[in-house]
Amino acid sequence: MISIDLEYRLFMINSLFIFLKKYYMLINFILYLNYWKIFIMQNNFNFLVGIVIVFLTSSCSYIGRGEREYDLSYGEHSRQKIDFYKGTGDYSLIWIHGGGWLEGDKRSTRSKLFFKSFPEEYNIFSVNYRIGEDTAPDAADDVMCAYKFIEEKIELEGLSPEKVYVMGASAGGHLALVIGLLNTTERSHECKSSYTPLSIINIFGITEINKTEQFLTDSGEEWNYVKIWMPEDNFTEISDQYSPLYMITDNAPPIITIHGTEDIYVAYEQALMLHDKLVTENELVTIEGKGHGDFSDDEWDHVRSSVINFMKKNSQP
Repeated sequence: MISIDLEYRLFMINSLFIFLKKYYMLINFILYLNYWKIFIMQNNFNFLVGIVIVFLTSSCSYIGRGEREYDLSYGEHSRQKIDFYKGTGDYSLIWIHGGGWLEGDKRSTRSKLFFKSFPEEYNIFSVNYRIGEDTAPDAADDVMCAYKFIEEKIELEGLSPEKVYVMGASAGGHLALVIGLLNTTERSHECKSSYTPLSIINIFGITEINKTEQFLTDSGEEWNYVKIWMPEDNFTEISDQYSPLYMITDNAPPIITIHGTEDIYVAYEQALMLHDKLVTENELVTIEGKGHGDFSDDEWDHVRSSVINFMKKNSQP
């Protein structure tokens, strides 16, 4: 796990980068105004032509995958926000960050490392949700409503709500599974959707909440994020209702899971239990001897290729 302090510093650096990118055209325009003043003073036609060419080429480079919308609201809480990164194709990928339901952000360094490795044709939706102590099951309810909101946004963009993948890591993997599986059950939810994802990419996500808490307690892990997130008086009820393991039906979407055998935060057993119970298309990619994402470059390359191949294999609604 990256420390909260380091994650915050990375987030601030990343936020500065996003600010500069967001106002890239405005900054360029101001610079061009200054260049124009120089041109008027010097009457240099060649210089003006050069400025126009630079402006046009920089504008073109900003179009396409560079088009993005930040902090689209799907609720009233400040954390109920989505960032949209427009791709060149018709398929969409929803990314849900991790952080034990207690921390993390849709623009964190870890988030960008995951979803920016995908081909440019994918339209990316990166989701924030409510986090913090004793807030369960707010995160799960939020991502369900975010999924519903994204459906509407996809249709407004002229894209297909039937061509959507959902991906998350750690707690985000749990939430990705909730979206994909809860929508196939007969259970009611205020934000239940009529669409299910083409597939779910579960990167070392929690599949059974109570067993994860027991694992952390038995292993002596100091950061028992499950116990912090879950209200003590509703622990069993929330675990039963929001553990993906108990949402599996014969209509479950295809699921691929990535998990290391030595994970000290989410036991490898969580992945085994999930895939032992699934009866629909599924694949478990095991990273031997590795923990919670501490994979080598070659192992990450293997993960990416496995995920992309699985998505292509399950690309038809």
